[in-house]
Amino acid sequence: FADNSGAAIGVRQQTLDDFKNAFFPWVVKQIQNIKIPDQESKGLRVKNIHLTNFNLPTKNVRAILQNGQIELQANDFSIGVAAHVEKKILFAWVKDSVGITTSDTTIHMTLKVGYSNGHLTFGVPSVSVDIRNLKFHLGGVLGNIIAAIVNLFSKPIARHLNGKVADVIKSATVDGLNKLAQTTPTQFPISNMPIEVSYAPFVTPAITSAYAAFGID
Repeated sequence: FADNSGAAIGVRQQTLDDFKNAFFPWVVKQIQNIKIPDQESKGLRVKNIHLTNFNLPTKNVRAILQNGQIELQANDFSIGVAAHVEKKILFAWVKDSVGITTSDTTIHMTLKVGYSNGHLTFGVPSVSVDIRNLKFHLGGVLGNIIAAIVNLFSKPIARHLNGKVADVIKSATVDGLNKLAQTTPTQFPISNMPIEVSYAPFVTPAITSAYAAFGID
């Protein structure tokens, strides 16, 4: 082949949608393992805080090609959280369970695609998660007694979730996509012929608002 042989593979919106529909459910599974520290204030303890579900329908995720990067935006995802609450009343601690749900939520992430040593590389320059509302669902003895007090924990738990979810999305995306890029086959046989084609990226992909072009040689 000539020294300047090569080809470009163009990726348009439908391919991008297929990518996010396949990839985001895997990211969601990583988020399920987030741990939240115990909280305590005004004689009230919230302990054993853990995620019960993280629901991010792929239809709520938009993948947009921008100049030099891919933007992923998600709205109205939901997080279910469970915990145990303890309140000291007179000389005894009264214990109960609590459920927490979220609303008014957004995720924004930028994905940078590059090239190094014959493989595509992926980075996440920025990711932000905004959980604006947490609602506590209490029952039993403590329900009416501590309804107002327990809302004091809404903001610190939301801040912790914002940071942790963002960290997990970034690390899962970078690790997952770069491992995939490193293990993607760079050779494939041609049917009924004793030859195979070898290929590899050789330039940084060109990404515009209309398409992404990946040069291969």
